[in-house]
Amino acid sequence: MSRFALAALIVGLLLFVEPPLDGLAGYLLFHQGHRTIGAVMLSVNVVIAAGVLFSFLPKRLRPPGQALAAAIAHHSVNVVLGLFALVYSVAVGASLPALVLLVSVVLVAIGGRGVVAWLASERVEVRGTTEARRNH
Repeated sequence: MSRFALAALIVGLLLFVEPPLDGLAGYLLFHQGHRTIGAVMLSVNVVIAAGVLFSFLPKRLRPPGQALAAAIAHHSVNVVLGLFALVYSVAVGASLPALVLLVSVVLVAIGGRGVVAWLASERVEVRGTTEARRNH
């Protein structure tokens, strides 16, 4: 498996892991009595998860609401909402939702940066090898 295929697999897993974790945190907040924040978190992440799943369908079979999921992701609404929910969870003492949100934020940040660094190191290695061959 090539590095780019593996990187695409990792990014795909991140897309399928982050929204469900944020949605789980929203559900936990809702269940613990923080209904407004929990419902908003859960709803936004359900829209994103549905948009990702519908993106695999042919264009003619996609529902018209998929543009909403793309707009949410493009404008990083879920990221801002997740950070707000993390601060809110810590402030009200909802430790389990805060932990889930923290894992979600850290997982995506580390995973995204790791993929970029990994792909960048491959290009540096290839360039270094090519330049070494030219010098000999």
